[in-house]
Amino acid sequence: IAKVVVGTDPTPAIRFTEKPKAGDKSIAGTVFFDVDQNGVVDSNDALLKDFRVTITGTDKYGQTVNTTTTTNANGEFSFTGLIESNADGYTITQTPSSIYQTGNRYLGTGAGVV
Repeated sequence: IAKVVVGTDPTPAIRFTEKPKAGDKSIAGTVFFDVDQNGVVDSNDALLKDFRVTITGTDKYGQTVNTTTTTNANGEFSFTGLIESNADGYTITQTPSSIYQTGNRYLGTGAGVV
């Protein structure tokens, strides 16, 4: 909706723009009990199901992103349909467990910037 006052300009121009509801970016990872804290899922490590993981930040259009998901039976989580973040990037957090102590964090490299 736009309000236009027609005055001396006989043909005022109005431009309406749209932005995507969802993007083509994604972030995925794994939550697991890492016995030796080497960042690799080894045979003696346990994949952790039902852990809450949250992504927060702002996309390049200035829209707030705040979404939570839960890990599956393989300890995997993913956030899909993301729009590119602003220059500050997105923050990924895992809700601490009452059973395990928080271990090291390891960033992967995929096709995007981490």
